[in-house]
Amino acid sequence: MRFHGYSPAAIAAVLAFAVSPSPASAAPVTAATLSGGSLNDAAYNIEMGFGFTPTADLRITSLGMSDPFANGNLGAVAKIGLYTQTGVELKTLTVSAPDSYVESGFRFVDLASEIDLSAGIDYVVLAFYGEGASGLNLLPTASFDPLISNVHYTNTGPLPDLAWLGVRPGGLYDYAQFGANFKFEAQAVPEPASWLLLAAAGGALALTRRRRAA
Repeated sequence: MRFHGYSPAAIAAVLAFAVSPSPASAAPVTAATLSGGSLNDAAYNIEMGFGFTPTADLRITSLGMSDPFANGNLGAVAKIGLYTQTGVELKTLTVSAPDSYVESGFRFVDLASEIDLSAGIDYVVLAFYGEGASGLNLLPTASFDPLISNVHYTNTGPLPDLAWLGVRPGGLYDYAQFGANFKFEAQAVPEPASWLLLAAAGGALALTRRRRAA
């Protein structure tokens, strides 16, 4: 690659910006933490989750469902799904003990391909429990990360399988039978210093070009 008409210093500034490492990503954050409530067994197949709106662009790294006894007894079939509020399926997966891990009362599965969510868009995350599942969390106190807003709970059953049925008349049920959860990273944005470096490099290139053209 040739850079005719530019000084070595200006070229070096641009290359320094291009190859500078991105800031290290922080550890994934859990969307919701629970306290209190009562634990119950599922009398039938049921799905539980919540709708939410991110206040910043997020990258979903794991999906999870409540398993407070850490015994993997989630029913014959246990699934997690992530959807847009309009019903577009972003990810569904089956949860099994060998392919998952328990953390803070939830059984998580790390995603092979992370999913990007956009700020200001409505989404729904659902957990599907089979009949006889243990440890369903009824009326706990849920605390959400500040990047998760506009939370509404939803639960439906009995159902044959995981399915987002859309907003019901009057909106989502505000009934805190808690099932689904997820982990995420906030999308990284260039630091101000990086933008200043790029602006300075661009200015140097332009100035060098004008001087040589004069």
